[in-house]
Amino acid sequence: YSDDEVVDFERASIICALEYPVSFIKIPRQALDELYDYQVDTVVPCLEDLGYEVDPPIAKQLWMDAQMADQDTWDPFALIKESPVAEDNDEMDKIYTQCPEYPEGFWPSY
Repeated sequence: YSDDEVVDFERASIICALEYPVSFIKIPRQALDELYDYQVDTVVPCLEDLGYEVDPPIAKQLWMDAQMADQDTWDPFALIKESPVAEDNDEMDKIYTQCPEYPEGFWPSY
């Protein structure tokens, strides 16, 4: 498979997992801690650099507790997903390529 095909498959797998969560898969607390820091320190500035507005993050402990309880919680991509941009596959590909939701090696390595 080409690198683009692999990236597309990984992205589709992540989107599927987010849209159709399987409750028995629990991300360990340490991984959630790392994911939160990555999203706040890397994803938020990246999205803002692309010109997108991002909701301010909630407190890390609240976010982690919600994640552990399979509850919806803060998502740096939320405003983009709710905007007309979400209908533009090319733009969404650009966003996710430049600002990946997960750090390299995160999913499904935990």
